[in-house]
Amino acid sequence: MAKADPLTISVDDIDDQVKSKLSIMPAGLLNKLTEEEILDLLAYIYAQGDMKHKMYSEHMHHP
Repeated sequence: MAKADPLTISVDDIDDQVKSKLSIMPAGLLNKLTEEEILDLLAYIYAQGDMKHKMYSEHMHHP
């Protein structure tokens, strides 16, 4: 995926803000991952990237 420069939008320029019904995760991504990679991804999300979180010691295999 190409990296784009961030776009900054002023709060004053926002008329409405609603939750998206679509995930920002690319469609079909989990179809390409192994079961272990999916569990590692879930552990990372649950631990919010905190390497000291117990989820890493319980499951993470890829630091």
